[in-house]
Amino acid sequence: MWSSRTYEGGSITSSIGVDPSSQDSGVSLEDMFKQDFSAVLSNGFDTLIVANVDGELVGSGILGTVEDNLIAQYSPYRLGAITQWAEGERIALVLNRLGEQLVFTRNKLLFAKRRGEWHYYPSDTHIKQMRPPQNKELRKAIYQSCLDISYSRTGGCIIVIRSGSMSKINDYVNDKDRLDVKDLSIKSMALTAMVGDTRFKDLDRRLRQELLALDGAMVLNHKGKVLAVGAIISVSSGSDGGGRTAAAKRGSELGLGIKISEDGAISVFNNQELIFSV
Repeated sequence: MWSSRTYEGGSITSSIGVDPSSQDSGVSLEDMFKQDFSAVLSNGFDTLIVANVDGELVGSGILGTVEDNLIAQYSPYRLGAITQWAEGERIALVLNRLGEQLVFTRNKLLFAKRRGEWHYYPSDTHIKQMRPPQNKELRKAIYQSCLDISYSRTGGCIIVIRSGSMSKINDYVNDKDRLDVKDLSIKSMALTAMVGDTRFKDLDRRLRQELLALDGAMVLNHKGKVLAVGAIISVSSGSDGGGRTAAAKRGSELGLGIKISEDGAISVFNNQELIFSV
């Protein structure tokens, strides 16, 4: 109901936590939701309404700073506090400003209703499918950043080059976009100053999100070294789909190509074939 209405002219954002361990009793959520004030009792980021399994309000959650070990969990970075609360058997439900409904449990995003459909996020399965690279920690980092870009709605593209295809990079990426050549452009010098020799998985998730939001593709080698940011991928004329889709499919000839569209859809390609989408 809240996803299709406004409060004081603005979109409603909210979060509700269900805590099976709570034995308290209170006013029923059903009765409370009939009152307009209930729409502003949580903000969808770091506060939530807490209920028991009988649908009774038992308190509120004022969430603190996200612990470092949970920054790496499988959910959008900006919803880290909610993800942290949804541990064990707890369930957190979030309505964001775009009317999307997200479900968290066991410290990860599990379901989301967006673009009019429910989507399932089997994170471990998706991470196994994202090859190259072979390094699992790097695959995890790429998956996390896909979620960050998907829910920030900036769009993005990631290309991962398998170990045996580095010799072909010149056919796909222009030297002026690369960070690993001798003569760097002004853009590449600035980005090199920000990235340095840090591998993708060791970059702060917030920096990764900002770099991926640049127009063009981020190109990594199989070890996670950042080879290019905001790169224009050479695609053949008559390519199907939009620019990011064409770039991801073309880049996947070298290994793995990922397109994150501005509407949040994530599509993963290997050798021009769609591996999965969510």
